Amino acid sequence: MNLKAWLDEVNNKDGEYNFLTHFIVFHNNRKIGYCLYADCFFLKDLNEKGHDFVSLYDDVTEGNQTFEIGYLIGEEEYLNKASVKLSFRN
Repeated sequence: MNLKAWLDEVNNKDGEYNFLTHFIVFHNNRKIGYCLYADCFFLKDLNEKGHDFVSLYDDVTEGNQTFEIGYLIGEEEYLNKASVKLSFRN
């Protein structure tokens, strides 16, 4: 996904992309990455180059039941250090 497409996604979070929830991942008050979760019931209808969401999620028949989680840890020193585990902790 290019930067323009990603910004469109974030800027339309109350419209076309309201089934996506975005987070910035912090550790010790430092931004180290990005995370999102998406309701797969709506994700299967998204047309995005390089992704075949229909084949992945066509069997999802209800919203608010099945979710996809994506993340990116952008700080090299945090790679392979359980940063993802930190991301999902309350």
